[in-house]
Amino acid sequence: MISDQDVASYISSLKGRKAYEQKKSKKLGFHSFEDYIENKLLQRLQTHVNIDEEFAKSDQNKMIKKEKTASKSSCGCCNH
Repeated sequence: MISDQDVASYISSLKGRKAYEQKKSKKLGFHSFEDYIENKLLQRLQTHVNIDEEFAKSDQNKMIKKEKTASKSSCGCCNH
């Protein structure tokens, strides 16, 4: 999913934080710095997918609640 170009672009944008991220990748036991960055980008992508799914579910729940409240009318002549 994540291309080598994406990884290289992210690494080039790190600038002053590159040394910190390299130390962190060694501490976490990754075989290479690129593997660490790829894993980091995949986690971000997964987080965004999960957030999008949660919003979709909450929107569906809101629509269902609105439909239920709209269908509860005291008489057939009005929509109150």
